[in-house]
Amino acid sequence: MSSHPVNRRDGAAAATRKAVIAAARVAFGTHGFANASLARIAAEANATTGALYHHFADKKALFTAVAEEIEAELLAAIVRKLPAKADLWGTVVYAVTETLALAARPGIANVIFREASNVIGPSAWREIELRYGYGRLSALLRRLAETGQLGGHDPDIVASLILGAWIQTAEAIVASPTPKRTLRRAQAAIVAMLSGFRTDGS
Repeated sequence: MSSHPVNRRDGAAAATRKAVIAAARVAFGTHGFANASLARIAAEANATTGALYHHFADKKALFTAVAEEIEAELLAAIVRKLPAKADLWGTVVYAVTETLALAARPGIANVIFREASNVIGPSAWREIELRYGYGRLSALLRRLAETGQLGGHDPDIVASLILGAWIQTAEAIVASPTPKRTLRRAQAAIVAMLSGFRTDGS
């Protein structure tokens, strides 16, 4: 028996899932979790609500898929653009400032900074974060601590402080009438904060 019909069905299902997530990203990013309509998302994806529920058990599951896709894209973008010769501190500074630049856009910030923890749950969302950029940042900070370059500070606490700075400054950037200017100022402030933890390891 030919596998072509099965392959076509699998391909169509994958395309539908991709289209639903794309439509959901716009809906959740623009309207928020509570106000996003699954029926509207399905329609925007040229799918039925039945097809949507075939891939996602409920609205929370769809939101989780959207948030995780964003996290994966942010990490991939950071890794792709990372300067080849950056040392540990250079990598941390680049990752922190570039993550803010990428994440502090209304649709993205609304999902991963404003709503993800509440919708998915703090523990479940932290598990997702640790698989992506936040986990990589925590690992880098632990390496700095191990080599005496973090001033004796707890790397997990420093990572939490950076996450808090991301959340607060992203809100300010999204709300700003001059977002590019606010982004530059926010990045400079975060770099200044990081410099307070830095030691040379001697």
